[in-house]
Amino acid sequence: MYELGDLVWIPQGSYLMRKRNESDNLFSNAEVATRPAIGVYVGEVPDKRYRKVMIGDMFYEVREKELRHYVEKRIKRLVS
Repeated sequence: MYELGDLVWIPQGSYLMRKRNESDNLFSNAEVATRPAIGVYVGEVPDKRYRKVMIGDMFYEVREKELRHYVEKRIKRLVS
């Protein structure tokens, strides 16, 4: 469905899971998107329900059902 490098839209309220560090506690690697974001599709992960996405300079795993292809809507304005 997605190809490497596709722009994807992540809606507000989506769960973003990042790789754990040594200093993480049980839930510190999980975040909730506080606003919509645009990311770059990076690939699959072992859990087939999730996909790897790069947002800014961080890599996250996001549920596939929450991802959408990003399509920029351009509105032509008529000059009268």
